This record gives sequence, C-alpha cells and structure tokens, in this order.
Amino acid sequence: MNGNPSPPESANPRLWEHLLSVRLERWRRLATLAAGRRRDQDLAAARAVLSGYGEVARDVALARRTAPDSLTRRTLETLYGDLHRALAEAPSRRWRDLVTLFVDHVPRAARHLRAEIASVVALFIISIIAGVLLLRVYPDTAGVFLSPQMIETVQHGQLWTDDILNVVPSSVLSINLMTNNIAVALTCLTLGLFYGLGTLYIICLNGMMLGGVFAYTHRFGLGDDLYRFVIAHGLVELSVICLAGAAGLSLGRAIARPGAHGRIAAVRAAMRQAGVLTAVAVPFLIGSGIIEAYVSPNPEFTTAARTVIGVLWFGVLVLALDGRVWRGFRVARTTR
Repeated sequence: MNGNPSPPESANPRLWEHLLSVRLERWRRLATLAAGRRRDQDLAAARAVLSGYGEVARDVALARRTAPDSLTRRTLETLYGDLHRALAEAPSRRWRDLVTLFVDHVPRAARHLRAEIASVVALFIISIIAGVLLLRVYPDTAGVFLSPQMIETVQHGQLWTDDILNVVPSSVLSINLMTNNIAVALTCLTLGLFYGLGTLYIICLNGMMLGGVFAYTHRFGLGDDLYRFVIAHGLVELSVICLAGAAGLSLGRAIARPGAHGRIAAVRAAMRQAGVLTAVAVPFLIGSGIIEAYVSPNPEFTTAARTVIGVLWFGVLVLALDGRVWRGFRVARTTR
C-alpha cells in the first residue's frame, strides 16, 4: 500500500500512525495473496486470505471513522473488495481443468453416448457398402460422388491428390484441411437440431461418398493408391465425424423424446455431452489435418509407415475416449 493519508480532522494522530506502522506490511501481503488466490494457491494461502478478510474489514471500519477522506481508506476498501472476490470466485486452474476434462469428462460422455456411437458407426459402414454397390451396379453414377475433373484424372490413371503439393504448400493445405474437417464435424453436430435427421443425412452422405470413391478408383486400378493417401489421417478423421454424428443424434433424440425432465433440460444435457466431445474432437482433427498435409501426399512415406501412423493416431483417440490409462497414470502419481 503506497501513499500517505491526508491528515484526518477528527482522528487521534498517534492512533493512526500506530495503525499504519503495524498494519502496512500486512496489507501488502494480503494484496499479494488476493491477486494470487484467483490464479491458483494451496490451502494455507486460502486460509490466510480468509483470516485477512476479517482483519481488513475491521481496518476499513476504523479508517472510515478516523480518516474518511484519506487515500489509505480508499485503498483499504479496494483491498477489501479484492479479498472478497478472491473468496467468492473459484481459482482458475486451467491445466488441472484440462486434465480433468480429458481424464474424466470425455470418457464419461463417450460411455453415455455409446449407443449413439454404435448406431452411427453401423450406419456409416452400411453407407460405405451402399456406395460401393451403387458404383458397381451403376458406374455412370460416379458423377454423384466425384467432380468431372476428378473423374477425368482417374480415367487417365492418376489420383487428383498426386500433384497437390505442387499447387498448395503443406502449411496452407494443413490450415484448409483443419478448417474443412472441423466445419464438417460441427455441421454434423448442429444438424441434429432437426430431430437428428440432418445428422443421419451427413453420415449417410459421407459414407456413400467414401464407398463410391473407393469403388470408382478401384475400377481403374487406383484403389491401393487411394488407400495409401487416406490411411494415415482417415481413421481418426472419419471416427471424429462419427463422434459428432453421435452427439448430433443425441441432440435430436433430446428434442424428439425429452423424457420426464422436459425438452429444455434434455437439450441442455445433450449439449453438455456434445461440448465435451467437441473438446476432444478439435485437437484430433487438427492433428489429422497436419498428417493429411505433410504425410499423406508425401511419396517418401511408404504404405506401411502411413498405416502405422494412422493406427497409432487412432489408438490415441481410443485411449482418450476410454480414459482408464490416464486415470491409472493419475492414481499412480498421487500414490507416490
């Protein structure tokens, strides 16, 4: 606390000088504790803030009687307000909250939505098979899934991805892919507001497109090349879309069949689960975008290397959704 009080008109000067000499350093320590408490502190610091809160309340009352117009009185009132906020507001523990999110909340949300996840995955697989059968029975429908330029490129024995790095640098391509992947996942989620029908449409469309594209490229002997391009990033990318679809399906179910607690409560609960899954989806989509830009089009990576990268990245996603490994690691640390 800096600044000397103006001479009080009705105060005892000796009493006020004694108060300043005794309490000044204590006020400074409490100001430091009040600022630190809102970030993160231990139990001892919290107790010090609590005890100091009462002390400063008495000091403010005394300052208002003895020096109502002084700078010290105004500064003490500010300190009193800081201590009050430090006690009322929960400390910010960003890293601890982030760990709790991935260790506890994400696995809990995945377990809660396991029926929706299973349904969406089954629908996605059926849609892939439907897309393959459609292209085999009606080859002329390739235009539904591929653009005319892509069809022409495949018919000339090349994939449209072969020269992609000659057109767009990997850094720019990575940002574009991340943005597109996140947009698709969010669209799949938000379309669940239409009683889940919009989500089902996106899942079916993506599944049929994937099956149709593989069937068409396989017809021209490029199926292995497409697999080589997709495998490193595709497993996680498609899995995250299925997670977004499961969250969207849960949202649609909450609107169509809210249950005894009412539609508003059901939608809020579904949105909380969706928000948790979105928190885990975004970093994995960012990672997939980086892989798709730097690994998938790079001819230096062999098919085996791409497969290992894709499987390992998918394994990390499964571990994040399961949570048991991270909980075991946390328990091991706390028992040391």
